Amino acid sequence: MKTKLLLFIWAICLGASMWMLFDSGQAEGEERKPIYDESAVGSKQIAEALLIAKRDNKLVLLQFGANRCIWCHRLHRFFETDKAVRRELRSDFVVVLVDVKDGHNGSVVGLYGQDAHSGIPAIAVLSSDGKPIASTDSEAFFENDHYSSKKIVKFLDSCIRN
Repeated sequence: MKTKLLLFIWAICLGASMWMLFDSGQAEGEERKPIYDESAVGSKQIAEALLIAKRDNKLVLLQFGANRCIWCHRLHRFFETDKAVRRELRSDFVVVLVDVKDGHNGSVVGLYGQDAHSGIPAIAVLSSDGKPIASTDSEAFFENDHYSSKKIVKFLDSCIRN
């Protein structure tokens, strides 16, 4: 009887831990440090990025997301680790991570082409004077079950030529 009770309790604990792993969208061993500043005011972040973009003759790339979003972390990591994408971003863009957790920065989201129904992560590109050039959900960058370097670079290049 005692053994059955211990097995039952163990099964419940295992099930709960599996649910928490699934619910967070995080793979086992996958590290997720916060990348979005949840207290930052998006309009201020963008204003600062526009000053740098104007000075350096670059575009501004807004990445809308949240720290709890595994795909936001994966896109951010892809932007940092894929050589072609990283090279493109560093040479031609000022990147801003805009937190949208629980409606945070909602006015900025609506202003730059991402409505409340869009999924995250979402991308918007602005000219150095703040005019929207393009916006998309990150699903546009998918190929099979991962982000495609070719699709992202093609999107970024189309924004530069615009």
